Amino acid sequence: MYFCSSGFDQKALRKGLTKMSHMLNTYLTTLFRLWWKHYISLLEFNFHNARMSL
Repeated sequence: MYFCSSGFDQKALRKGLTKMSHMLNTYLTTLFRLWWKHYISLLEFNFHNARMSL
């Protein structure tokens, strides 16, 4: 069984890895943005409550 001997397999593998890492990057960025928005809204909510209780 040959795998690395042909250049095409390496190219396809590299292409697949690049695509996968790009997808993972997009996923993580989206996740981080959602978490950040949630975090900011929580902070604003807590700040508002603290001001209301004074």
